Amino acid sequence: MDTDAVGTRRYTVAEFAAELGRQLRTVFADDIYVEGEVSGLNRSARGHVYFDLIEPKASPDHPPAAQLPVALWSSNKVTVNKALRRAKVGRIEDGMRVRVRAAVDFYEAGGRLQLRMTGIDPTYTLAHLTLERDELRRRLLAEGLDQRQQVHSFPDAPLRIGLVTGEGSAAEADFMVGLEQSGLAWTVLVAHSLVQGPQAAEQIVAAIRRLERRRVELIAVVRGGGSRVDLAVFDSELVARAIAEARVPVITGIGHEVDASIADDVAHRSYKTPTACASSLVEAVAEVHGRAERSWSTIVAASEVRLTDAESELRAAAQRCGRDTRAMADRHDERLRAQAARAQREGVRATARASTVLRGRQASLGAAAATRLHEGELSTIRATGRVRRLADRPFGPAENQLETAAIRLAALDPRRALARGWSITSGPDGAVVRAASQLSPGDELHTLVADGRISSRVEGVTTSETEP
Repeated sequence: MDTDAVGTRRYTVAEFAAELGRQLRTVFADDIYVEGEVSGLNRSARGHVYFDLIEPKASPDHPPAAQLPVALWSSNKVTVNKALRRAKVGRIEDGMRVRVRAAVDFYEAGGRLQLRMTGIDPTYTLAHLTLERDELRRRLLAEGLDQRQQVHSFPDAPLRIGLVTGEGSAAEADFMVGLEQSGLAWTVLVAHSLVQGPQAAEQIVAAIRRLERRRVELIAVVRGGGSRVDLAVFDSELVARAIAEARVPVITGIGHEVDASIADDVAHRSYKTPTACASSLVEAVAEVHGRAERSWSTIVAASEVRLTDAESELRAAAQRCGRDTRAMADRHDERLRAQAARAQREGVRATARASTVLRGRQASLGAAAATRLHEGELSTIRATGRVRRLADRPFGPAENQLETAAIRLAALDPRRALARGWSITSGPDGAVVRAASQLSPGDELHTLVADGRISSRVEGVTTSETEP
């Protein structure tokens, strides 16, 4: 370095770069804290991390007002990651607001100023996440977004479920195992999505929309536990609005350790874990299934009582009918005998009168006596015919009534249904079998048929479901 005639200092490029480095090291002799937003994060194969620390943009379409390159060497990364894990913040990601501790470096050969990161203040990141979440929650609740889902009635027995979760995640496994162990006939349509990172919000929204079009009864959004940064997507406005405005009930099972997310606030129902979310569905469907079983058992028992009562009533009616018929026959028989006796007496008296007249007028009225005798015989024949007709008349209706009652009794006999080929099958618990999904291989069955009872064992179960 030298000076000209007026005292202006003159540098070569190398001299000026060296001087600039010395000045920066003098002014920024100690580490400083710089706040900003992480952008363009890159993790190298050698364990170093590079990113730009930018001034937060006023609008997504505007470029940042300022930015500085940051380098986090692998030797310092252990300290930084330990501080983040202790605060349960998670790894540094794009879009994260951070306060980094750094030394100011000037790379002379490249003419590049950068911050060499040596530490981080995780409380700044946590405070910013909390502030953003609280402000968004206040605004969305003031808008009434937490009530949008409540207009949907929760299904009594939702068996066609839509699931939004990370592909191959523990959350997906926990949810599916919880449903499968119930033994109920679930249909689960899975829409995989990222559940953390910059692209996660848009993918979760797209997954919810796809499941709506597939006519599911409700949608479950589940994710396992994680740091505040890992779960930050469930505090995003985009995801909250997609859940609140869904056309079917949406439930969440997000593994928050302490605070509920905004997604939980606007969901129809929320649970702490994916397992708890699945358990709630199993309980709801099992309750409806149990009520149906109890109702069916009540119907069967009531039917058996009604059939028994009807059989008793028919038997009593048949007995009354038999007694009435016999009494009626006895009464008609008595009347018949009385009529026959009267007819006989009348015949005897008529014959005696005819004989008296005949003897008194035999000489003078021989021809007339013969005629009267003939008329007397005809009268006797007619009386005898009337007696016979009176004897036959009362028995006809009584026999018809008795025959009709016997036919009705036979038609209502429950054994006739079994004789026509009907049967009743019950499972190992005694409940009537109505669907194949009630049974498992090895279950013992009992079948009642017309001529006895059959015991059998299930070798296999096949159910049919129509997948749209």
